Amino acid sequence: SAVLSLTRSLPDAIIQEQVLLYRNRTAETAVAIAANDEQQQKVRLGPDSRYNLKMLVAQRFHFYCERRNIVADHRMPYGYMKTFIRDNIIWKDSRKKTAALQGGSIRQWYKSWRDTPAYASAAIGRKKTLVSEKSLLKSRAPVSSHKRFRGFGAGAKHKAPLVRQALYEWWSSIRYAIDWKQLAEHRRSRGKKHLARFPRSILRLKVLQLLADHAAACLLNSHPVQTVIPDSWWFKRWEEEYGLSMRLANRKYAVPRYVQKERMEIFWVVLFRVRLYIFLHFGYDPLILNWDQSPFHHNESGSQNKPTLAVRCSTVPVVEGNSDIKSRWTANLTTQSKFTEVAGCSKPPAECMFKAASDGPVDARLQEFLRSRGFPTWFTVTTGPKGSYREQDIISFLRKHLEPWSKDRDWRIILGDDFSAHKSENVWAFCWSCGYILLIHGGGSTPVAQTVDTDLNEYVRRDYGDKEVRILEQMRNGQNVPLLKPEDCVVLMLEVLSNPQLHTRAAEGYKSVGQSIDLYGDEDELIIREAGVFWRETTTDKKY
Repeated sequence: SAVLSLTRSLPDAIIQEQVLLYRNRTAETAVAIAANDEQQQKVRLGPDSRYNLKMLVAQRFHFYCERRNIVADHRMPYGYMKTFIRDNIIWKDSRKKTAALQGGSIRQWYKSWRDTPAYASAAIGRKKTLVSEKSLLKSRAPVSSHKRFRGFGAGAKHKAPLVRQALYEWWSSIRYAIDWKQLAEHRRSRGKKHLARFPRSILRLKVLQLLADHAAACLLNSHPVQTVIPDSWWFKRWEEEYGLSMRLANRKYAVPRYVQKERMEIFWVVLFRVRLYIFLHFGYDPLILNWDQSPFHHNESGSQNKPTLAVRCSTVPVVEGNSDIKSRWTANLTTQSKFTEVAGCSKPPAECMFKAASDGPVDARLQEFLRSRGFPTWFTVTTGPKGSYREQDIISFLRKHLEPWSKDRDWRIILGDDFSAHKSENVWAFCWSCGYILLIHGGGSTPVAQTVDTDLNEYVRRDYGDKEVRILEQMRNGQNVPLLKPEDCVVLMLEVLSNPQLHTRAAEGYKSVGQSIDLYGDEDELIIREAGVFWRETTTDKKY
């Protein structure tokens, strides 16, 4: 994308010139090397040649390696030493018993030439040159230990310093782009000043844009183009230069470990017994589905626990706009234990619920939007008075996406968390009528046992947030950023969930949480047998 934007901003003549130079880069280098080699006359050497002729050969050998990017101290590519001897030396030897000239002799001459002060100044451009000049410092006292650290400004200069400065100026100008005092006159809740979030993804996108602009300006003004790779080390040095850092607000949710362990063991035993019964009676391992709701907001980048760029040692607000961050909608996502990444394969069911009256004008508008855009059948949209699911909403979701029961169809297992709308008798009866056995996770164990939370929601929220923060330029127009309409949220969510790698990773997560082991082999039979023993022991207690 950076290269395409650069080509769009340059005239056609400059683009053709750069393409021609790139295509002829190897030919020009070869011609220049050949021309340089032809201009030099060969040196006539013999066993009794003078010292200065040997040093002349060593100097030619230095420039020969430098033009071809060869490190003379290391082993040379095959045939390069013979080519140098053939093109630069005429070996004359009247005595027949004397050996021919070899590369070892040239290396010894080169070492003597490099260590001699009279010839060392010719080795400009090498990293290991000026050895003789270093030897002149031996008479001086060694540098003190406290002075060995680099001072401020020491070291190599930064490449493209204008890009670094422009990035800081862009961040400084846009983070206070909204006049909150003026907005406070209309709504009292906006009186406090909040900042929009600037995660690393939006900063990297801006750096690529600035690099493209910088390259275009250099080419238009006949200056050499310098570019950088905006990796984590580049951002660390940039933050250190301008006194910035990535700040993170900590939010933790903990569950007692003994309660979590106890409830997970009970759930595993029930799941293994149901799977084992279906395997022994029907001869197949049932498909497992798991659905759960996850809250999203029209200002999702503010509600996520993402770091934002700010001045070091400063206080960072957690949210941007009070009303925008509380404008909630719900994503009802599903995972399944078996998913193949095949073109045209149906994805696990998903649904978005927005806060509006059921069967009202907003719902009709959204349904028409889905129909006109040709959304797939596995992706639906609904509305609710609170923007969250109730029992009738859960049954409506299952009615849309669960496959009806037939005699030729296999039994399946569907999992839900410990939520009153999930574990009601009506929901259980409807799942049973469709051939799905409903099992409920223990309370407090879903963060580590439910695949929707462990292997799907994190990646969906990350991709959705990255797509949302790209509209950060709305702040220049005085708008709240980012603030999406329901149609925009639906389009972004469909783009995220259309990635089959998300569902493949979620299907593999069933094994990591211990819910989808293969019912084959002695080791797995031992696990099932131990689970049955544990179940008989725990069922003696009435509370189970």
